[in-house]
Amino acid sequence: MEPSELVNVLTAVLAVSMVILVIRIFRGDIGDNKGGLVFAMVILGIAIYFIHSETGLAVIEQVFESMSPGPPE
Repeated sequence: MEPSELVNVLTAVLAVSMVILVIRIFRGDIGDNKGGLVFAMVILGIAIYFIHSETGLAVIEQVFESMSPGPPE
C-alpha cells in the first residue's frame, strides 16, 4: 500500500466518523452532549486537513519507511 492510498483510506474513515457524529447531533436526544460531539467533529476535520497537508504526508511516508524491511545499519 502506498502512502497516498493510506491517505485516501484515512480520509474515508474520518469522513464516515464525521457523518455518524452529524447524525448523532441532529437526532434530537436531550441527553447527548452536543458540544462534545461538535468538538469531536472539529478535531476530525483538523485530522483530515493534517493528513492532506505536506507535513502529514511526510509523516506518513516516514512511518512507512521505518516499517519497511531493510538492511541493518
